[in-house]
Amino acid sequence: RNVNISIESGWNWFAFPIHRNISVADALAFFEPTDGDVIKDQFNFAIYDANSKEWTGTLRYFQANRGYMLRAAKAQTFNYPSTNNFGKSGGSQDTVNELVTIFAEYQNTMGIIAEIHGSETLKQVKIYDANNNLRGVSRIEELNGKKLAFINVFSNENETLSYRLVDDLDKEVNLSENVTFVENAVLGTLKEPVQLNQKALSTENLIFKSITLYPNPFTSEIIINSGDGSSISKVIVYNTLGKTVLEQIVNSDVVKLNTDRIAAGVYMVKLINDKGNFVTKKVVKTE
Repeated sequence: RNVNISIESGWNWFAFPIHRNISVADALAFFEPTDGDVIKDQFNFAIYDANSKEWTGTLRYFQANRGYMLRAAKAQTFNYPSTNNFGKSGGSQDTVNELVTIFAEYQNTMGIIAEIHGSETLKQVKIYDANNNLRGVSRIEELNGKKLAFINVFSNENETLSYRLVDDLDKEVNLSENVTFVENAVLGTLKEPVQLNQKALSTENLIFKSITLYPNPFTSEIIINSGDGSSISKVIVYNTLGKTVLEQIVNSDVVKLNTDRIAAGVYMVKLINDKGNFVTKKVVKTE
């Protein structure tokens, strides 16, 4: 049977009475959205664009037994149709299980709608905290001639986070821009997204210009050479999900890193100098 859902102006929490995946467009067919209204679950969000009259973002389907938050500009009561009125087929909402595990520890989220300027090889935007923990990730997609990312960011407090761009070789480029986490905020719109420019690089471009890491792939040891005699103060190795697996304080231009305790896989090595500037390099460990 159909259900009437009351919506107040601002954020509303509710669970849709569904037993299978339903597209956002179908589920909100009788809701009267205003430009900039936002719907989100714990891991994805979508924003309403009055020009295209569509919900756009990473949240594409509602799922059974999951709660949702809707930010509405206009209070109203809308009719949520019975699932019997929908077609038999339902799409899927992709969420990587490993990311669900990582982000489950955070109670709050915020959204960022960003436009990316740079190489055609860029494929993702990631958000990290000061301790190099992954706090958000989104693929980059073409929309109305723009390269956009819809990033759901996770935190338990107001803190400063940083952006990184990732290319198709999994190389991460640190940007100079930071973002302050604010619970339930949505930064940017489809008309005026947050601007992320690959040219706005951090100071990593000015340090360790000649650095080498070898062998790569490696098995039990990595040798790191700054290449220009400058000193490396700290080395952090983390996996593709941003989890630190090895950290070592050093003070040398050549570092030998024992990696016996690291499982085979792809890793990023973060090299930090005495001023706190850093650069990241991709490495691969084999059996």
